[in-house]
Amino acid sequence: MASMLARASVALLFLVAAAGAHPASAQNYDGDAVVRVGLFAQGTWLDIDQTLPGGTGEFTGFAGGISAGYDFWRSSRFVLGFEGDLSVGDMQDTSGTTSYGHDYFVTLRGRAGVYMHPTWLLYATGGVAWLGVETQSTLTGDKEASTLTGWTVGGGTEVDWRHMILFAEYLYTDFGSHSYTLDSVEERAGYGGHLWRLGVKFKVGHDYFHRYDDYRPAK
Repeated sequence: MASMLARASVALLFLVAAAGAHPASAQNYDGDAVVRVGLFAQGTWLDIDQTLPGGTGEFTGFAGGISAGYDFWRSSRFVLGFEGDLSVGDMQDTSGTTSYGHDYFVTLRGRAGVYMHPTWLLYATGGVAWLGVETQSTLTGDKEASTLTGWTVGGGTEVDWRHMILFAEYLYTDFGSHSYTLDSVEERAGYGGHLWRLGVKFKVGHDYFHRYDDYRPAK
Protein backbone atom coordinates (compact mmCIF):
# COMPACT_ATOMS: atom_id res chain seq x y z
CA MET A 1 0.00 0.00 0.00
CA ALA A 2 2.88 2.36 0.72
CA SER A 3 4.23 1.91 -2.80
CA MET A 4 0.80 2.71 -4.25
CA LEU A 5 0.64 5.88 -2.15
CA ALA A 6 4.10 6.85 -3.40
CA ARG A 7 3.02 6.37 -7.02
CA ALA A 8 -0.08 8.48 -6.41
CA SER A 9 2.07 11.24 -4.88
CA VAL A 10 4.42 11.18 -7.87
CA ALA A 11 1.46 11.44 -10.24
CA LEU A 12 0.16 14.53 -8.42
CA LEU A 13 3.60 16.15 -8.39
CA PHE A 14 3.84 15.51 -12.14
CA LEU A 15 0.51 17.30 -12.57
CA VAL A 16 1.81 20.31 -10.62
CA ALA A 17 5.00 20.37 -12.70
CA ALA A 18 3.07 20.09 -15.97
CA ALA A 19 0.81 22.96 -15.02
CA GLY A 20 3.73 25.13 -13.93
CA ALA A 21 5.64 24.39 -17.14
CA HIS A 22 2.92 25.92 -19.33
CA PRO A 23 4.28 28.96 -21.20
CA ALA A 24 3.93 32.07 -19.04
CA SER A 25 2.73 34.08 -22.03
CA ALA A 26 -0.45 32.03 -22.10
CA GLN A 27 -1.46 33.39 -18.71
CA ASN A 28 -1.48 36.98 -19.95
CA TYR A 29 -1.67 38.15 -16.31
CA ASP A 30 -5.22 39.30 -16.93
CA GLY A 31 -7.33 36.48 -15.52
CA ASP A 32 -7.37 34.39 -18.73
CA ALA A 33 -5.53 31.49 -17.08
CA VAL A 34 -4.62 30.62 -13.51
CA VAL A 35 -2.51 27.88 -11.95
CA ARG A 36 -3.85 26.94 -8.50
CA VAL A 37 -2.29 24.93 -5.65
CA GLY A 38 -4.03 24.30 -2.38
CA LEU A 39 -4.59 22.46 0.89
CA PHE A 40 -7.85 21.06 2.25
CA ALA A 41 -9.48 19.15 5.08
CA GLN A 42 -11.84 16.36 4.04
CA GLY A 43 -14.75 14.56 5.63
CA THR A 44 -15.19 11.04 4.23
CA TRP A 45 -18.33 8.85 4.21
CA LEU A 46 -17.79 5.84 1.93
CA ASP A 47 -20.06 2.80 2.09
CA ILE A 48 -18.76 -0.76 1.81
CA ASP A 49 -21.33 -3.18 0.37
CA GLN A 50 -20.00 -6.71 0.90
CA THR A 51 -22.02 -8.76 -1.59
CA LEU A 52 -20.07 -12.00 -1.09
CA PRO A 53 -20.50 -13.42 1.54
CA GLY A 54 -22.71 -10.47 2.56
CA GLY A 55 -22.48 -7.56 4.98
CA THR A 56 -21.91 -3.84 5.18
CA GLY A 57 -19.34 -1.41 6.49
CA GLU A 58 -18.15 2.13 5.96
CA PHE A 59 -15.10 4.34 5.86
CA THR A 60 -15.84 7.44 7.94
CA GLY A 61 -13.46 10.04 9.26
CA PHE A 62 -11.31 12.99 8.35
CA ALA A 63 -8.37 13.33 5.99
CA GLY A 64 -6.06 16.03 4.70
CA GLY A 65 -5.00 16.68 1.15
CA ILE A 66 -3.27 18.76 -1.49
CA SER A 67 -4.56 19.92 -4.86
CA ALA A 68 -3.28 21.48 -8.06
CA GLY A 69 -5.23 22.82 -11.00
CA TYR A 70 -5.17 24.96 -14.09
CA ASP A 71 -7.94 27.23 -15.35
CA PHE A 72 -7.09 27.37 -19.05
CA TRP A 73 -9.94 29.72 -19.98
CA ARG A 74 -11.55 32.53 -18.01
CA SER A 75 -13.84 35.41 -18.80
CA SER A 76 -15.72 37.93 -16.71
CA ARG A 77 -18.47 35.35 -16.18
CA PHE A 78 -17.18 31.83 -16.87
CA VAL A 79 -14.22 29.55 -16.21
CA LEU A 80 -13.05 26.19 -17.60
CA GLY A 81 -10.21 24.15 -16.16
CA PHE A 82 -9.00 20.92 -14.61
CA GLU A 83 -7.85 19.84 -11.17
CA GLY A 84 -6.02 16.94 -9.54
CA ASP A 85 -5.82 16.15 -5.84
CA LEU A 86 -4.55 13.64 -3.30
CA SER A 87 -6.02 13.09 0.16
CA VAL A 88 -4.59 10.81 2.84
CA GLY A 89 -6.35 9.36 5.88
CA ASP A 90 -6.27 6.06 7.77
CA MET A 91 -9.82 4.63 8.00
CA GLN A 92 -10.92 1.11 8.87
CA ASP A 93 -14.04 -0.98 9.42
CA THR A 94 -14.90 -4.67 9.78
CA SER A 95 -17.69 -6.73 8.23
CA GLY A 96 -17.90 -10.35 9.38
CA THR A 97 -14.37 -11.77 9.35
CA THR A 98 -13.04 -9.18 6.88
CA SER A 99 -11.30 -5.96 7.91
CA TYR A 100 -11.31 -3.11 5.38
CA GLY A 101 -8.80 -0.27 5.29
CA HIS A 102 -8.59 2.90 3.21
CA ASP A 103 -5.62 5.26 3.20
CA TYR A 104 -5.64 7.47 0.07
CA PHE A 105 -7.97 8.97 -2.51
CA VAL A 106 -6.92 10.62 -5.79
CA THR A 107 -8.96 12.44 -8.45
CA LEU A 108 -8.33 14.03 -11.83
CA ARG A 109 -11.28 16.20 -12.89
CA GLY A 110 -12.48 18.83 -15.27
CA ARG A 111 -14.52 21.77 -14.02
CA ALA A 112 -16.79 24.48 -15.39
CA GLY A 113 -17.90 27.47 -13.35
CA VAL A 114 -19.84 30.71 -13.41
CA TYR A 115 -19.13 33.89 -11.45
CA MET A 116 -22.15 34.92 -9.39
CA HIS A 117 -20.15 37.95 -8.22
CA PRO A 118 -16.68 39.19 -9.20
CA THR A 119 -15.17 37.31 -6.24
CA TRP A 120 -17.64 34.41 -5.93
CA LEU A 121 -17.53 31.35 -8.20
CA LEU A 122 -19.89 28.36 -8.39
CA TYR A 123 -18.68 25.32 -10.35
CA ALA A 124 -19.52 21.76 -11.36
CA THR A 125 -16.82 19.10 -11.62
CA GLY A 126 -16.38 15.49 -12.67
CA GLY A 127 -13.75 12.96 -13.68
CA VAL A 128 -11.87 9.83 -12.69
CA ALA A 129 -10.99 8.74 -9.15
CA TRP A 130 -8.68 6.20 -7.50
CA LEU A 131 -9.12 4.66 -4.05
CA GLY A 132 -6.40 2.81 -2.12
CA VAL A 133 -7.92 -0.07 -0.11
CA GLU A 134 -6.71 -3.08 1.84
CA THR A 135 -8.72 -6.13 2.87
CA GLN A 136 -7.55 -8.48 5.63
CA SER A 137 -8.87 -11.64 7.25
CA THR A 138 -9.42 -11.20 10.99
CA LEU A 139 -8.93 -14.99 11.38
CA THR A 140 -5.53 -15.54 9.74
CA GLY A 141 -4.16 -12.10 8.87
CA ASP A 142 -4.18 -12.88 5.14
CA LYS A 143 -4.49 -9.57 3.27
CA GLU A 144 -4.73 -8.04 -0.17
CA ALA A 145 -4.10 -4.42 -1.23
CA SER A 146 -5.37 -2.77 -4.40
CA THR A 147 -6.06 0.55 -6.08
CA LEU A 148 -9.64 0.85 -7.31
CA THR A 149 -10.63 3.03 -10.27
CA GLY A 150 -13.99 4.77 -10.40
CA TRP A 151 -15.69 8.06 -11.20
CA THR A 152 -16.64 11.17 -9.29
CA VAL A 153 -18.97 14.14 -9.79
CA GLY A 154 -19.81 17.12 -7.65
CA GLY A 155 -19.66 20.84 -7.25
CA GLY A 156 -18.24 23.61 -5.18
CA THR A 157 -17.83 27.27 -4.50
CA GLU A 158 -14.80 29.57 -4.32
CA VAL A 159 -14.42 33.03 -2.81
CA ASP A 160 -11.43 35.27 -3.57
CA TRP A 161 -10.14 36.70 -0.30
CA ARG A 162 -6.89 38.63 0.29
CA HIS A 163 -5.00 37.07 -2.62
CA MET A 164 -6.21 33.60 -1.65
CA ILE A 165 -9.13 31.40 -2.68
CA LEU A 166 -11.31 29.94 0.07
CA PHE A 167 -13.31 26.97 -1.17
CA ALA A 168 -15.88 24.35 -0.20
CA GLU A 169 -16.51 21.27 -2.32
CA TYR A 170 -18.72 18.18 -2.40
CA LEU A 171 -17.93 15.00 -4.37
CA TYR A 172 -19.94 11.84 -4.91
CA THR A 173 -17.83 8.86 -5.95
CA ASP A 174 -18.51 5.29 -7.09
CA PHE A 175 -15.94 2.51 -7.53
CA GLY A 176 -18.30 -0.30 -8.43
CA SER A 177 -17.90 -3.85 -7.15
CA HIS A 178 -14.51 -5.60 -6.87
CA SER A 179 -13.43 -9.11 -5.92
CA TYR A 180 -10.54 -10.15 -3.68
CA THR A 181 -9.25 -13.43 -2.25
CA LEU A 182 -8.63 -14.06 1.45
CA ASP A 183 -7.79 -17.48 2.91
CA SER A 184 -8.22 -18.92 -0.61
CA VAL A 185 -11.86 -17.78 -0.64
CA GLU A 186 -13.15 -15.21 -3.14
CA GLU A 187 -15.10 -12.32 -1.67
CA ARG A 188 -16.65 -9.27 -3.28
CA ALA A 189 -17.47 -5.73 -2.17
CA GLY A 190 -18.62 -2.44 -3.65
CA TYR A 191 -17.40 1.01 -2.62
CA GLY A 192 -18.99 4.45 -3.01
CA GLY A 193 -20.07 7.51 -1.09
CA HIS A 194 -19.57 11.15 -0.25
CA LEU A 195 -16.72 13.58 0.39
CA TRP A 196 -16.90 17.13 1.78
CA ARG A 197 -13.95 19.50 1.64
CA LEU A 198 -12.95 22.88 3.04
CA GLY A 199 -9.67 24.49 2.08
CA VAL A 200 -7.57 27.27 0.66
CA LYS A 201 -5.90 27.69 -2.73
CA PHE A 202 -3.15 30.00 -3.90
CA LYS A 203 -2.77 31.42 -7.41
CA VAL A 204 0.61 30.98 -9.10
CA GLY A 205 1.96 33.37 -11.77
CA HIS A 206 -1.04 35.67 -11.58
CA ASP A 207 -1.45 39.31 -10.63
CA TYR A 208 -4.91 38.79 -9.06
CA PHE A 209 -6.53 41.20 -11.49
CA HIS A 210 -9.84 40.13 -13.03
CA ARG A 211 -11.56 41.78 -15.94
CA TYR A 212 -15.06 42.46 -14.68
CA ASP A 213 -15.86 45.50 -16.80
CA ASP A 214 -18.66 43.62 -18.54
CA TYR A 215 -19.74 41.64 -15.48
CA ARG A 216 -23.48 41.17 -14.99
CA PRO A 217 -25.09 39.30 -12.10
CA ALA A 218 -26.29 35.80 -13.09
CA LYS A 219 -30.04 35.48 -13.47
